[in-house]
Amino acid sequence: MISSQQHLFQLPKDETYLNAAYMTPLAIEVEEAGVNGVRLKSQPGQITGQHFFEPADLIRKNFSTIINNNDPERIAIIPSVSYGLANVIANIDESYGHEIIVVKDQFPSAVFPIQNQRYSFEVKTINLPSLYKDRAARLSRDIIEAIRPHTAAVCIGTLLWTDGSLYDLKAISEACKEHNTLLIIDGTQSIGALPFDIEAIEADAVLCAGYKWLMGPYGIGVGYFGPVFDQGIPIEDNWINRQNSSDFSALTDYEERYRPKAQKYNVGEYSNFVTVPMLDKGLERVIEWTPERVQEYCSYLMEPLIKGLLDNGKYWIENDEKWRANHMIGIHVRDEAVLEDIKRQCQSAKIHVSYRGQCIRVSPHLYNTRSDIYRLTDILFSM
Repeated sequence: MISSQQHLFQLPKDETYLNAAYMTPLAIEVEEAGVNGVRLKSQPGQITGQHFFEPADLIRKNFSTIINNNDPERIAIIPSVSYGLANVIANIDESYGHEIIVVKDQFPSAVFPIQNQRYSFEVKTINLPSLYKDRAARLSRDIIEAIRPHTAAVCIGTLLWTDGSLYDLKAISEACKEHNTLLIIDGTQSIGALPFDIEAIEADAVLCAGYKWLMGPYGIGVGYFGPVFDQGIPIEDNWINRQNSSDFSALTDYEERYRPKAQKYNVGEYSNFVTVPMLDKGLERVIEWTPERVQEYCSYLMEPLIKGLLDNGKYWIENDEKWRANHMIGIHVRDEAVLEDIKRQCQSAKIHVSYRGQCIRVSPHLYNTRSDIYRLTDILFSM
């Protein structure tokens, strides 16, 4: 098992940060990459044509390694999931159908682009099953049963972002293929910390913000666009997404052809000299750690918490470990007064977690230790 990576970060020693699902802290090397990028921009004479393309190509290569994608040209640099999804929705052919499936309480960035009035898609929302037995398994079954010939796409996360309950992505993908339905995945809350294989899942698009489990900065992300989008038209027209854009002397030839595959979906000015090298460093660190070892370490961290929760009637968590992620769990609190007391005590003790409705979302990472978990359990199990 990998050891704690606390030494790579500069978190305050008097705080307990168990909130990676909100955003991860920058590793020291990622912060330094950003500082170096700022300094480079201060000396523009040092910026060459290579700076516009090569660092972003490294992002494509590194992210491809993480998701087992064999074609880096299928990776676009995007500023956010909503931007990537807007490109996806704008390029779903009407022959696929008129309905897009989402899950209730899905993160809004993965819903608003679908609701855009420029398109005629109907949103079908799958309600969350009640708590207690087999909740995650029932949710996946409900999604699969809702897919029909007129379903254009299923748009979901890799897991339920509020509490870490896992989807059966393989079974959902197979159902989509059966009905000629596209599978669009928001991987923000797990890719980098939970193994994901694009070859196995066969999703048509995978969108991921960089500031969480990819260990990068805010304002930059990545998107995988499958073959179905190769003939699409991007929502933004910019010079760098056109063929031969690396030839600065020919830019005013106004090339009409886009760069191939996902390269047409890059955001304008994607060569950001600060955030691109930061995300590069974050992805390199994820590759060195591997998502498998992140899961293993988080399982070790969470063991005393989960054991106590399963034996405590005040709380509920997903009961079957195969439907529960290790890097993020949701503790559903049955009594609202107890939840408010927990919030007060955590704030006083400088313990950082997230609250989503009646759920406490706990999301550790490799910079945490068992002592961080014990600080939280001291509060939860004193109720």
